[in-house]
Amino acid sequence: MTDGKTYSHPPLIEVAFEISFLPKIKVFSQISEFQDKIADAFPIIGEGLPVTPFGKNEEIDKSLGRMLLFENELRTKLLRIKINSFNFVEKKYISFNHFQTECLDLWDKFCTNIGTFAVRRIGLRYINTLTFPLTDNIEGIKLFTKPYFDIKAFTEDKIGSISIEARVKRKDKNLTIRSGIIGVNKETGLMDYLLDYDCYQIGDKIFDGDLKKYIDNYHSTIEEQFLSDIEEIYLIYMETGEWK
Repeated sequence: MTDGKTYSHPPLIEVAFEISFLPKIKVFSQISEFQDKIADAFPIIGEGLPVTPFGKNEEIDKSLGRMLLFENELRTKLLRIKINSFNFVEKKYISFNHFQTECLDLWDKFCTNIGTFAVRRIGLRYINTLTFPLTDNIEGIKLFTKPYFDIKAFTEDKIGSISIEARVKRKDKNLTIRSGIIGVNKETGLMDYLLDYDCYQIGDKIFDGDLKKYIDNYHSTIEEQFLSDIEEIYLIYMETGEWK
């Protein structure tokens, strides 16, 4: 996750960036011009199932629920476009610089065709699955990470999974942290552990147009939290692939 640094065994499985804005009909009426600009990079096109509010059948409600999907050939990158949101997902993360550059380029192309937006939410999300060796006692989790739940409450139990969600305020930002045990595989002797961070801002006047500044800010917040949530032994594993 560190800017400019590549790990040999990163736990990051998905990064997502999203901007939500007040609904704009023009998004779909002029989407073909945007599609032409990204066709080489995102040749696979699909449409998500529309979600219409209960009891509503007007055309505007159908437009609100409609979602267009653009994917690359390897299906490792996904761009979701709705009448009120722009969402870019990277499932094979290379580096922060690479991801940010692509985000900025796609958003710039989108705005060039559609125009300006009344932004209501901006967010960046990192989903990590940490895999580490099982120990005889669940307390062994603390060798690799700093859990958000009380380990002692489960020391006598056979754990299948545990999940917890925390929402905290960081100055002008919000940070949602989801963590816990995803699964335990005694045959392989490994445990999968989730660290999922969603950093975002919500409001009518949160966006000043400098998108790079926001992505930098959110990334730094998430990176700082991630590094504080893992132990040195796991950081070494990310760098070397060995448990030391």
